[in-house]
Amino acid sequence: MKIFKSMTILATVLGSLTWANELKVDANSSSLRWFASKVTGKHDGAVKVKSGSLKVVKGALQSGKVVLDMTTITVRDIENPEYNAKLVGHLNSPDFFEVDKFKSAVLLIESVKQVKGEDHTISGKLMIKGYTHPVNFPAKIKTDGESLTAQAKIEIDRTLWKIQYG
Repeated sequence: MKIFKSMTILATVLGSLTWANELKVDANSSSLRWFASKVTGKHDGAVKVKSGSLKVVKGALQSGKVVLDMTTITVRDIENPEYNAKLVGHLNSPDFFEVDKFKSAVLLIESVKQVKGEDHTISGKLMIKGYTHPVNFPAKIKTDGESLTAQAKIEIDRTLWKIQYG
């Protein structure tokens, strides 16, 4: 299999108010899709959100934490069950996410800057396989008093997290 150099992550996170300025991430309504490309093609799939919390001050997202359940990684673009299972197994292996050892990945949101309207820039840290690196990405964020919806596209160089074949 050729190396996937970059990965794109599309995430939708929904939160509901649990107390004053803390929103609990609704894991059942939140989703994460991943896209990876290689020299000979591309793949896409999903990972379930396990948990999280978001700090909101005066209706604006300030910081937060989103935990991903890496044991739920799926492949969406391969219909053949045998080939699909083979790629999922490979993604779970030490060559990629080493899921037996690292069952979760974590996004720590450290700052959020409003660009214009719903457009924001989020800065934080992404922890995968025991490696932590800074990330900055655009997001669309909507708040309505007791709930928050955020959609973001994060592009990473997966080799920084030692997610590489061979």
